[in-house]
Amino acid sequence: MTTLTLFDRWHFAVRDATTKPKTWHFPLIWAIRNYLFKELGLDIEDLKINGKFDWKKIHAILDKRFQRKVKRICFNDNSLRIEERKFIRDNNLIEDGLNISGGGEGGPAIDLPMLSVAKLIALGFTITDIHDSIVNKQQIQCSLQTVRQRIIDYWESFKNSQIMFLRPVLEKLIKARFELYEINQVFGRFMLDRIKLFFGGLSYRQLLKTIDHDWSCLSISDRFPSWTNQGRITAIIPIETLKYLVRCYLYANEAIRDKKVQIILSEYSSSDVKRQNLVYQVQQQLDYGNWEEAREAITIPLVLKKLREGKNSPKQIYRSIGYNESSAHTHNTLSRELFLGLNTNELRDFLRRYSNVQTYDDFKKIYLLEKEKIIKCINKDFVDKLLFKYIRSDKAAKELEGFYSGDFLKELNKYYPSYKKAKWIVKAPFIIKNLRKLPKNYNSRDVEQIFRNIGYSKKSAENYGRIIQDMFFGMGIKESIIFFTNHPNINTYEEALNAYKSEHRIDILKPHRSKYYK
Repeated sequence: MTTLTLFDRWHFAVRDATTKPKTWHFPLIWAIRNYLFKELGLDIEDLKINGKFDWKKIHAILDKRFQRKVKRICFNDNSLRIEERKFIRDNNLIEDGLNISGGGEGGPAIDLPMLSVAKLIALGFTITDIHDSIVNKQQIQCSLQTVRQRIIDYWESFKNSQIMFLRPVLEKLIKARFELYEINQVFGRFMLDRIKLFFGGLSYRQLLKTIDHDWSCLSISDRFPSWTNQGRITAIIPIETLKYLVRCYLYANEAIRDKKVQIILSEYSSSDVKRQNLVYQVQQQLDYGNWEEAREAITIPLVLKKLREGKNSPKQIYRSIGYNESSAHTHNTLSRELFLGLNTNELRDFLRRYSNVQTYDDFKKIYLLEKEKIIKCINKDFVDKLLFKYIRSDKAAKELEGFYSGDFLKELNKYYPSYKKAKWIVKAPFIIKNLRKLPKNYNSRDVEQIFRNIGYSKKSAENYGRIIQDMFFGMGIKESIIFFTNHPNINTYEEALNAYKSEHRIDILKPHRSKYYK
């Protein structure tokens, strides 16, 4: 099939057969070479006169073997291409070795429906997709290279055409707050990487935070990978299933053993590939960098909601988001790990005061703001006041609304090496002063009252003997009374420690009996 005259088209084939290198191998060219050089046994110089090809002689030789006949006459280029494809197919010319392609690719410039091409680009089609649509749906016979060249002719490059037609569509979808997975479904491929290329490297979730801004100023990446079949959705995990897996499993390695995902990812052979695909879909459908980030975004709001409602126990709540029985049982530890040191009760109290907290970002923002305001009011004198008044850090923290046990301990550590040592240092002067007032034949109630006055409960105060031994180097109550009576200048814990060490000349951390023991 040709748009040239039969002789011109035949002459081009003869010319190529005689002048092109042997690697230039097409069926008709091969047939001409085979006849001239193998069957007739001619040499290339036999076809020349005075060093130039004698085309009249060559054509005369070939006309004895090859005939040219008209098979179809067409009156426009498109009909010609359709007929060529049909003729090649109906006569099995590719199978017989007479054609290497399906035909319909030659001829002068083809008039393509470029408005339709622009529409297909806006729908995320690749050049291959566009070519298939033109050939199969619009019945216009052309080559892939022709489609590529027309796009370049009209819009300079395929990248530029995507910037013109695809980028505005993506912007409208994101600003209309369609979910990323919905956008993926519309285009039939994972679109996150392309979104980043179009909008200054920002991800879908980052763009949502700037939804009221003008995105025209966002840079477009210089690095623009080919728009190929890479990223096409094949074994897609339904979004609800994906969220369920993230919610119920701590790690992706555990999730891929779930029957639901095993069926969906059955085409992947190894566990490593399944895990990679699962994490990839978390990234591409939910726009989270990794499994842990996705779990934070999905499970934290659930914990906050259920704790606020109070219908489920903390253990049940943590079990529902993938923690085992043992971990969920120690829910205070989990709460501290997840919520900046707050235990479960403190977190519940916080949520009651701030009903607008729905996500981890909400919690963190309000909690840190509240904490910053409180810390400005706290100094060492205030810490000492709380240490003197309370035994437990959680009760001490409640002196200030929004101040929690972990917060109090962090402030305390600015001034003291440990909570226990801090209690001794702050409470010791009061205890020493009042022990010195007691007679040797003291009344137990008087001793209990000393400790009740500095925050000990009635039950704890009854164990004053153990408290005294723990604080004052193993001395009992009687020893302590005698020791402080004999040392009237001792008023602080450090003074008591130094005097005791000097007097006994022993390692105070080792068990021993004081000389005051009787």
